[in-house]
Amino acid sequence: MSDRRPNPLPQLLLACLAFAACSRPAPVSFEGGERVDLAPLVPAAGALVETPAIDVGTPEDRPHLARGFGPDESAAETTFAWGMGEESDLRFTVVAPRDLKARLRGWSYPFEDGRGQRVGVVLNGRALGDLELGGAPETLAVDLPASALLVGENRLELRYERFFDSGSGRNRRVLAAAWDGFRFEPLAAGAAPAVEGEEGALRLAWQTGLELPLELPDGGAIEWRGVETGGRGAVAIETVAEGVGTPAEGVRVDSGGGRLVLAPAAAPRLLRLRALPAAGTDGAAPGALVRGLELVLPPTVAAGSTKGASGGTDGDSVAPGGSPVPAAAKRPNVLVYLVDTLRADHVGAYGYGKPTTPALDAVARQGIVCAAARAQSSWTRPTVATILTGLHPITHNTMDKLQRLPEEIETLPERLQAAGYRTGYVTTNANVSGKFGFRQGTEMFLYLTDRRGGRPGKADAGRVNEAAIRWLESLEGEAPFFLYLHTVDPHAPYLPDEPYRSRFVPDLDDEGLGLRRSLARLERGQVEASERTMAQLAGLYDAEIAGNDAAFGELVEYLKRAGLWDSTLVLFVADHGEEFLDHGKMEHGRTLYEEQLRVPMVWKLPNGGGAGRRIETPVEQIDVAPTILEAAGIDRPAGLPGRSLWAALATGAPLDERPSVALLDRLSYAYEAVYHRGFKLIRRIDRTVYRERPLEQLFDLGLDPFERLDRERELPVHRALLESKLRALRAALGPTLTPGEAELDPELERTLRALGYIN
Repeated sequence: MSDRRPNPLPQLLLACLAFAACSRPAPVSFEGGERVDLAPLVPAAGALVETPAIDVGTPEDRPHLARGFGPDESAAETTFAWGMGEESDLRFTVVAPRDLKARLRGWSYPFEDGRGQRVGVVLNGRALGDLELGGAPETLAVDLPASALLVGENRLELRYERFFDSGSGRNRRVLAAAWDGFRFEPLAAGAAPAVEGEEGALRLAWQTGLELPLELPDGGAIEWRGVETGGRGAVAIETVAEGVGTPAEGVRVDSGGGRLVLAPAAAPRLLRLRALPAAGTDGAAPGALVRGLELVLPPTVAAGSTKGASGGTDGDSVAPGGSPVPAAAKRPNVLVYLVDTLRADHVGAYGYGKPTTPALDAVARQGIVCAAARAQSSWTRPTVATILTGLHPITHNTMDKLQRLPEEIETLPERLQAAGYRTGYVTTNANVSGKFGFRQGTEMFLYLTDRRGGRPGKADAGRVNEAAIRWLESLEGEAPFFLYLHTVDPHAPYLPDEPYRSRFVPDLDDEGLGLRRSLARLERGQVEASERTMAQLAGLYDAEIAGNDAAFGELVEYLKRAGLWDSTLVLFVADHGEEFLDHGKMEHGRTLYEEQLRVPMVWKLPNGGGAGRRIETPVEQIDVAPTILEAAGIDRPAGLPGRSLWAALATGAPLDERPSVALLDRLSYAYEAVYHRGFKLIRRIDRTVYRERPLEQLFDLGLDPFERLDRERELPVHRALLESKLRALRAALGPTLTPGEAELDPELERTLRALGYIN
């Protein structure tokens, strides 16, 4: 479901241009076709610069260490890192495969039997033999044949015969061998590709290149006005289809202009340019220059019809007929009702078979369900910061346990307050209390702590209703209101009230099952995660959801009795989901898998517009603030990366499908994830902490919605496409702000500890 937008360049910038096959199709006329300058895409492209050496133990070279390496260390003027576990995996780049010699310097762990370490060497899946590594530092050599090397990224796996295992949990050490460095001869590092001059010529040093992932289902052509090599070599202009080691198709050009026709194809491919020197050429020479590099679309393709996420930010919403969509006739009241820790797949309106959310389901029938809504992180503070500012976590940077919103940010409540709205805020989660900067722009702010019965850290949703109703009944005059309500019932510990507990878990075996210490035992394998145990745990979670939903239903009934329902824009949303050993963990905030990023998002428009509609295109939490501002008739501020959904909500206008990016950087858990058209890439950011999870994982969610089959190795083009979107988004968002640091009082610290946010 994609719009026909007027200019494909912004789309290609943030989507980083995806692409179709190079073949020999029937002649196509490109006369009159739209032209897109590719020079602005170079910063977001994948640079190909050969890797002559990896200095292990240094931050600069850490990105080459993918999996199975411990933190950077130093001793006796030597930097190193331990190879840990059964194998270590490192990455290096080759632009032109030829026979290489790898030199590996390291030493074995001092095992008690006095023997060293046997290391199996595997290059891109091909076994090259075993090496014997002694207990003293030494350099070993291994031949890397050209036939086993790939253009671009290569993987060298070091498989260990044994390792020393000590400690447990975060203190676990699984030491096999220490590595000081790796050299790949005769590779030499060249300058990264760069754009020169006003005309945007592309400079490629010899033995360097770049890769642009493209997805052009309608085909097109790559044209260049001229290539200059000084007679010292040629530029390979190639396309590469999906698959490891797939042969490239293209041409080698040493001078002049030309065209490479791209046949229509559904799957993305790579456009690859490489500067290849002639035999005997000095690698220090200036290299090659490519002038006038452009993508040309067929003239039969309407401008902007290339599928892919649009780049940049939208302005006002546009209806299907092309005219702007007006704000509500009268400025609406706005209610944002957030349920903490609510998975979309435990909601009736999203297909769940148990009666957890009858009140929400009724509202969904009167409103619009965003069926593929996505969170920007997997824990509360960064996601709520995004909802209430419109900024991506990459920008607001409110990510770790003590970070607070940067004071220079103007929040959604502040913008609405400046436009004459009365603003109220009630939260039951300490992570979004005033100490962390969330009081900005609110005339009424309440942080409720303990639930009835004295259970720490969780005031129930009924108390939120009481506070909200008191404030609403205190309002005088005609000014509209904005009210943010943050409920936390489904958050661990799972201790549901009656009658919900008996309704969902009538025969609970262990009264303490829902406590956080029980969840930790399940995660560590100290308690068997039997089918019955996990079903009862899910039942406790469902019971908490049902109690929260009942309170939401009571609030809806109050708004109807008070005559406020029809004049209020209601958003029901979650901050993130929850994990029940889906990927080996409990709770949230440590991974970026779908059970934590897929959230419910249901809108109810003033006077019931759009009742029963479903939006299947993915939307995000960064879209909330622009949507509410447009509904309220407030001009969109510059710098918001999301898009307003108002036209889609109010008129059913189609939405472009954009890439969705999530970020997690909390404690020692640092990941980023990008989703685009059914494919999702998860990347580990912090590589200094040993993790058993791989550096990158790629999932085809259309075939594998539960993220069980990692296809990162077999789908390198999709990986490159998604990585390019991450680079482009980071470049488009600009500088990251500096968050403040909150000071915790004893009560706030107690509450955060009860919820598991402080150890």
